[in-house]
Amino acid sequence: MGLFLRSVPVLFKKYLTYQEIGVIMMATLPYSFKFFWAPVIEIYHWPLLGKRKSWIVPMQLIGCCVLLYLYSSIEQLLKDKEVYFLAGLLIFNTFVITCQDVAVDGWAVEILHPTNSAYASACQSVGLQLGFGLSTTLFVALNSVEFCNKWIFKDDSRTEPLLTIPGFIFYWAIAQFIITTYIAICVPEKTKFEVEEGEEEEEEEELTILPSQVLGITFDILKNKNLMTFLVFLFVTFAANSIQ
Repeated sequence: MGLFLRSVPVLFKKYLTYQEIGVIMMATLPYSFKFFWAPVIEIYHWPLLGKRKSWIVPMQLIGCCVLLYLYSSIEQLLKDKEVYFLAGLLIFNTFVITCQDVAVDGWAVEILHPTNSAYASACQSVGLQLGFGLSTTLFVALNSVEFCNKWIFKDDSRTEPLLTIPGFIFYWAIAQFIITTYIAICVPEKTKFEVEEGEEEEEEEELTILPSQVLGITFDILKNKNLMTFLVFLFVTFAANSIQ
């Protein structure tokens, strides 16, 4: 996400115009509308795999496939100026990420002890900013031939940077695959925290929400006048940017 949403204007400028880069930056759209499919992620799952892992594991594997495809073709897509195809692919990838994100948020609430639940948001924020830092500041530096020649190679004869765009995508696809495999095999899904020894386990009534109730609540929220005004503002803004 950091690579395509923050580093794109710098890295893609030699291939694309600012207008074409603006089209690609529309890959952020699914994040603005993930509340539409969040109820589906909350309701439906595969019991054998677990409520949260049913979404996290498949979505991350699909993301790996997208990254591996980009690894083999992104430079050619940029040279051929396949802007709308690349934008569509990145929008799909962001949609996959939002599905995983919704499931992770729900899992964080369930898997942590109540005394530690406040740290869930902090851990996710730190991880997100660390990922952005690695894919922006660090990657842009390692993608620069001048920086690598001065600080790493100590040799001005090098013509290739230490890390290219396809190389960076490939390494993160492999890292994501390893992490996903570890989660699928080694991390048990817990619907509630484990009680420590010596503590009395309190029985909690499970809250059962029907799909129709969740969807009904969602539509009630969408009918809010202030939210509707905000959505109209977003659509007008995106339309104006596309026309420019």
